[in-house]
Amino acid sequence: EGNIIKSPENKFMSVSMDDPLITSYSNCRFLIGVTVNQNVKPKGKFGVMDIPESYYAVFKYEGNYSSLPNLYRYIYLMWLPQNEYRQKSTLSFELYIKTPIEGDDNNLLTEIYIPIEKTIKK
Repeated sequence: EGNIIKSPENKFMSVSMDDPLITSYSNCRFLIGVTVNQNVKPKGKFGVMDIPESYYAVFKYEGNYSSLPNLYRYIYLMWLPQNEYRQKSTLSFELYIKTPIEGDDNNLLTEIYIPIEKTIKK
């Protein structure tokens, strides 16, 4: 176990613990982190969280973060209801593939992961 070693495989990420269409934005729980592929021993107020293995719908978004809520509205109000899937849990996450650190704010690349399962037909 050791500290995180800077690596191209490590990506910035965020984890949303709530559905922003159900929970008011001011009450949504949101965690920020970095992916790691090695054992780390967190220090201070930092911790380690394992993302559960699941079947995820993955949406790629390119552009400024200010328009990202529009994609979430599409996912929850259009894509999920029109497909044979439902959200398995409220835990979704984003991987920041191309961040503001790496260039233009209007050319960012983000992957959104929504845990899903097949809808049970009655």
